[in-house]
Amino acid sequence: MGINYPVLKDIYPVLSKPLFVILPSGSVEAAINILADKDTPKLSSNLNFKGLNEVLNSVNSDFAVYHFVQTKKGIGFLELILDAVVTGSQDSKNFGALPVVVSGNIPFGCDLSNFFVLFFDDKFTGSSFNRMAVVPPEPENDLPVILDKFHHVTADSTNDEKALLAAACFLYPFYRNNGFEQEFPALLDFAKKLVELDEDNHSTENAYDFFIPELYKWQRETSFNSVYELPNIGIETEKHLDDYIFFNSKYIYINEKFFKKIISSFLGTSHLPLMKALVSEGILCPDSTYTAKMSYYNIAGNACRKHMLRFSREKLTQTGEAGFIEICQNTKKDI
Repeated sequence: MGINYPVLKDIYPVLSKPLFVILPSGSVEAAINILADKDTPKLSSNLNFKGLNEVLNSVNSDFAVYHFVQTKKGIGFLELILDAVVTGSQDSKNFGALPVVVSGNIPFGCDLSNFFVLFFDDKFTGSSFNRMAVVPPEPENDLPVILDKFHHVTADSTNDEKALLAAACFLYPFYRNNGFEQEFPALLDFAKKLVELDEDNHSTENAYDFFIPELYKWQRETSFNSVYELPNIGIETEKHLDDYIFFNSKYIYINEKFFKKIISSFLGTSHLPLMKALVSEGILCPDSTYTAKMSYYNIAGNACRKHMLRFSREKLTQTGEAGFIEICQNTKKDI
């Protein structure tokens, strides 16, 4: 979409919102290197509204990449990007670049529903991509074919779906010319899936009403009962810190990988948007980005610590029911 942006916006719909790509810590530079080449503008929060518009208008066929850092100035620049995109679409400005925000964390103090959000749970690797592979080799011959493909695949599609499907259709000549034509439908399906993921990422804002019932449902369906009280942990229990749930009078501790496994049964998207919402509602109680140190004593009496997701035990109690830990303990007795 970025490489073919000037052509796309003239004949197809384009995304109504800027892209916001959220990656694990340590992957941001790799992502920027893949998105950008030596001529790609790197947006700076020092730009004012006029300067930002000049950049977006002066660049042709590329991304305009902004590396977001959580500061007051950084949040303010996100608002400038949104204003530029909205104003540009209203005034039909000739933007030649697609603004893309790349971040190593979820921003706080910013409404992400204004962005098209992509989350990467795993490390982002790679160094570059073949930019010319996505440009039709013979535009005068390929554009009618691309246009025909687009009209066949966008019936009853939303605007954002049409935008991503249009970008995918520009890859059709590359697929056809390299013997991958049978794989093209999978690319179209993935384009639609990205829209679903963006919608899912914004649907976890009311975390309590969504998450708590699903957690209790998971416990009932799995009969999970491996809960252990802190601070003393036996040798066999210590071997399974990543697979058990621990608690004290105030908190419940769950390993992040285990938590991802739990929610994968009912959440069809990245776990990061949900975690952001859980923090904002006081359900997840971190002392760093998302985790907290769980203190315990092993069989030898040594004081140990492990980074875990820390949840408020009170908040994980569903109205009118026993607490989550009590239900797990009762399940163990029944078995």
